[in-house]
Amino acid sequence: MTARSSCCDKQDWQGVRDLGHAKGFDFDLGRCRNCGADLMAIGYADRPTVHVIGRDEAQRFRSLEGAELAKALRNWAGE
Repeated sequence: MTARSSCCDKQDWQGVRDLGHAKGFDFDLGRCRNCGADLMAIGYADRPTVHVIGRDEAQRFRSLEGAELAKALRNWAGE
């Protein structure tokens, strides 16, 4: 997990997929319209943070469903 709050100087969020909830957090997958970086938004207590993630990691989250997705999100949040 790369804990950067932005990917470029003019981050422009484009939602890709609502991943649901895990460990008390709301996860959303996105991409920056300006630089193309894959992003993970994590919402907790109305304080979302955005993290830049790798292309392979984003693809993995897009491909998972149900219990496998929930487990991957719990693991990712625990890092």
